[in-house]
Amino acid sequence: MNNPYFICETCKIRVEAGYRWTTSHLRSDAGTVEFGRSFNVRDALNYRPFWDLPKGDEYNWLRELLPMVRAFLECHECHESHAIRFDDDVSFSESYFGFEWLDVSPLPDLVPRYFVEQLGYNRWQQVCDHIDSLDRPPWWWNTDDHQDAKRTFEQLANEHPITKP
Repeated sequence: MNNPYFICETCKIRVEAGYRWTTSHLRSDAGTVEFGRSFNVRDALNYRPFWDLPKGDEYNWLRELLPMVRAFLECHECHESHAIRFDDDVSFSESYFGFEWLDVSPLPDLVPRYFVEQLGYNRWQQVCDHIDSLDRPPWWWNTDDHQDAKRTFEQLANEHPITKP
């Protein structure tokens, strides 16, 4: 099973869609979404069986995720010009995992845009310190992409003068 996402190609933002829960409810049961296609956001928001979770601890991860999914969909619903799609991490291009994309999932992909827009970092050393504190660095940290990430971070930090200590 691949990991499904809701994607706004206009904003370059993605959020995890809910793994098998989404494919079984919004794709199979409701027929609201199909991989690789845009969809009617209001239909997804109105499909109650997707949002009404059964009781049980095994659904706690969805209780954390679904408010983020709802916020993402509601935010983008009013923007008719935005290209919202449902897709999975295997089907869509590697460009969706590029440094210019923002992942707003509970366990986001830590890329330069995340450090600038979500954490408010404006210095590369803040990124280095944050990554040093992690159990596992992001996918690009120990690769040839490291310098591209740094350049992208510095460009984004100059464009977004947000600061946090």
